[in-house]
Amino acid sequence: MRRIEADIRAEASEAMGVAPKDVVVAGVDEWVREQLRDLWMDTLSETVAKIEGLTGQRDELIRWLVGSGVSSRRIAGIVGVSHTSVLRIAHGEQ
Repeated sequence: MRRIEADIRAEASEAMGVAPKDVVVAGVDEWVREQLRDLWMDTLSETVAKIEGLTGQRDELIRWLVGSGVSSRRIAGIVGVSHTSVLRIAHGEQ
């Protein structure tokens, strides 16, 4: 944050024609926190969208495998859920 503050101070002092020591920078900590929060919220939204897409793909594969005769217990072992969850997914209940 000190580097960001120094950059702001340098640019402001040049624009205002004053010495960097005469520039008061306030709120840098909060601004950086807001920027990071926004970045992480965007990243979370992107991750959720990816997960939803992968979940849909997983469910489609489960339905196909159950329909082709693979046991729900075998699929459950691979997916990491209970065999009843596999059956719910296969029957569109989840």
